[in-house]
Order: sequence, then C-alpha cells, then structure tokens
Amino acid sequence: MTARSRTYLKGISETGDIADQELFEDLIDSAANVTDDAISNEAVSLNVRADKKRFPTTKVTQSGALTFTSVSSGAINGYGEVKVVTCDGSDITLTGDFTNYSTINTTAGQTIVITFVWNSSLAEYMVSVDPSGAVTDTTPPTATSATVENADPDALVVVFSEAVTLTDMTGLSLNGDWTGVTISSLTSGDGTNTLTFALDTPIANGESGSFVYGATNNIEDTSGNGLVTSSTAVTNNVDSSYTFANTHELVVDASGEGVLVTDSNLWPTGDYSVEFWIEPLIDASNHNYLILTDSGGTFSTIISYATSQTKIRARTFTDLSNYINLYGNTTPTNGALLHIVLTYNNSTQTMTLYRNGSDDSNTQNEIGTFTGVPAASGTITFDIGGSGGAAPGDCNYQVVRMFNEELTSGEVTTLYNSGTPVGLNISLQGKCIGEWLLNNNANADNVGTNGVNQGTVTYQTI
Repeated sequence: MTARSRTYLKGISETGDIADQELFEDLIDSAANVTDDAISNEAVSLNVRADKKRFPTTKVTQSGALTFTSVSSGAINGYGEVKVVTCDGSDITLTGDFTNYSTINTTAGQTIVITFVWNSSLAEYMVSVDPSGAVTDTTPPTATSATVENADPDALVVVFSEAVTLTDMTGLSLNGDWTGVTISSLTSGDGTNTLTFALDTPIANGESGSFVYGATNNIEDTSGNGLVTSSTAVTNNVDSSYTFANTHELVVDASGEGVLVTDSNLWPTGDYSVEFWIEPLIDASNHNYLILTDSGGTFSTIISYATSQTKIRARTFTDLSNYINLYGNTTPTNGALLHIVLTYNNSTQTMTLYRNGSDDSNTQNEIGTFTGVPAASGTITFDIGGSGGAAPGDCNYQVVRMFNEELTSGEVTTLYNSGTPVGLNISLQGKCIGEWLLNNNANADNVGTNGVNQGTVTYQTI
C-alpha cells in the first residue's frame, strides 16, 4: 500500500472529508469482494488529531497486539482498500491527543473493519476504524450491599459495583420479614453507584430479609447491561453514627488565617479526591485555597485561584519543578457559593476538575517530568485557607473533604446535590478520610483529625 504521510481517523458514521457518504458505505459493503492479503501480526499506526484537521501533531499507536488472522485487501473502484481484522482479544489503546475512541475493547475472534480511502484531491489516505462490533462493556452490575439505618428505618440504601440508572420500581421487592413492605420510589442516587429507596413501612428492629430484583427489573449500567436476577441480604438497624450539619462557615480574609490539620493519613499513595465548598473573593490576587504538604518541603496538592487565567487551578506534584497543572474553564463569580471537586487517577496520572457538579477541566499540562506523588517525608499538614503561604485563600469555606479514591462523575453529582452541601451516603463514607464541616470550629466531623485555627479566623452563621 502507498505510504501514508498524513492520515485521519474517524468513526464510520461521520462523513468528514469523504464527500459521498453512500460511496463510503459501499466501500465497507464491498469488503467481501476483495482478495485475501495474508497479512499477520500487523500493528495499526495512525497519525490523528482530536480536532479533526488533516495535519497531525500527535503520533497515536495501538498497544496490545492485533493478530490479523483474516485480512482482505484490494482496490475498490480505485478509491482504497479494506482490511477485515480478526482480533486476538487484546484492547486497542489509542494514546495522545485523541477523543473519538481512546480505547476499543475487543474479544477473541471479534472482527473490526479498518478502511483506507484514497483522497485524490489531497493525495493522501484517509483512515476509518469501525468499532461498531467492539465490546465496550458486557459485565452486568451487581448489588454489593443493602442497608437500613436506625436513624432512617423507612429508607433502603443499596450499593452497586458501578454507576447505575433506574427507570421504575418494576421487579424490585423485599422478602423475609418484609414481604409486605413496598419499595415505593427512588429518592436519590440515580446515575451513581448508590441508590436510596423509600419504603412504605419503616423497618423494625430485629427483623431480617433480602432485597430482591427479578428478571423484569429496570436497573442497568451506563452501557445498558441489566442487573441479573438475584437477591442481596439487607443489613438491618445499622447504627448511624454519621451526622451532617451545615450551619457555619470559616471566614478567611487576611494573611496567616485558616485551619491547619496534621494527619499522615491524608497523604495520597494512589488515587485521591478533594471536595470543598467556598464563596470566593475574586480580585487581582492569587489565592491558595487548599495546600497539602510535608515538613520535608514536598508538596502533594495545591488548589488555588490564578489571577493570570481568572480560573480555578489545581496542581499535583512530584516536586516543585515537576508537576501536572490543570485549569478550570469557567471564571468563578465573586461571592457566589461554588462547589469544587478535584480527582486524581494515579494510573493515568491525570486530574479532573469539577465545578458545580460538572467536569470543568481544561487541558492538563506537565511542567518538567511528573512521575507521581512521592512518599512523604516528615509531618503531613493540610492547610485550609493557605495560612502558611504568600497567597492567602481569601474566601468563606463551608465543607472540606478528602477521599482515598478517584470519585466518579456520578458521585460528584451526588455531592453537588443541586447546589446544596449534603452529608455522605454509606458508600462515600467508606472512601472519606477527612471531613471538616467548619461548624463554628476547626474539628473534624465524623472522620479525620481535628484542625487548629490559624491567625484570627472567625466563623459566621450561614
């Protein structure tokens, strides 16, 4: 085949630079008419851009061998050739500046159509991969726990293995001592891994039974895989030691003010997330809202307002010369209540910045060479308000939390709660390693270590 100096990857359903969509589809339909080229163990190497321009800037290659056990190749109407690929089960991972299909999951024996179409006016090959047969997710969700708390005996909380959605109560019931109890409605959690159901009758102490989901239930994951018929025993009368109150906020309006928490458990050893609610002061100064550091001078995380970009900024460090940097897309409104969540994935070394429940991330960039967060040295401190730095985080703080996992977008939506700070459900309680509600003191609420007021901080009623 003629060498490709420039190529372009796009989905089969898009016309892109192919002027005649019917002709393009005919090329795919004609795959059976071409001859066997007997190619094996050939790797796919494509130059592409996410913005769909023809002049690529990023080399994109697949990792995980593709075995071409069945390949057809040949000219079709003078326009190009088709390769019908039989995969060996390895995933095709496309890395770099690429958004159409970052990963194509395959199963052994699955076929994928790769079409090379010659564009005579551009004198180059256009490349299309049809992933329509690719299996992105075939694993159904499972219910991992079901709980009723003493404090809320007419609510059933069910945790699933992944985010799920539910359209109605069809096929859902309780058995055992609760055979006559009806699961009447879903009260929260749709689109997350934790669903809370309202029961028409409170669950009594000492009773037992299971949450039953029949073959007609309407619970499914984001790929459309339905919950398999089964049941999960309900843990009844859980002592709810978790309480949530949001009555005050911490006011930081001068240098040296804030709350300083000393806790070695807060240093990330893998994935992590930080959540906080603030009413920011937006002016001509930089403001460090949260700083996680050790006494050896190593920073883990800084979340701030950068006046140069007028955006929220997050950084995760290997050291001060080597770190990853991420800005939000939206300029905060002065004094308006703002919900921020930063998540970090250690495997991919990527951050995501959420604003008011939605992904607000701009493009992450790397300064120097980031190799992950190193082990801590000495005392670990979490500075709420930037009291120890030159750029105090002037604003009002209501709720600050840290988690030892990368929160999902569904969990972030749950925490945002349509703009009202909310307590943690059972699933999120298990992931939280520190919570400071700042209710007229610097104490940890429910989990973590108490902080110490710095400077002349004040707390005011919300």
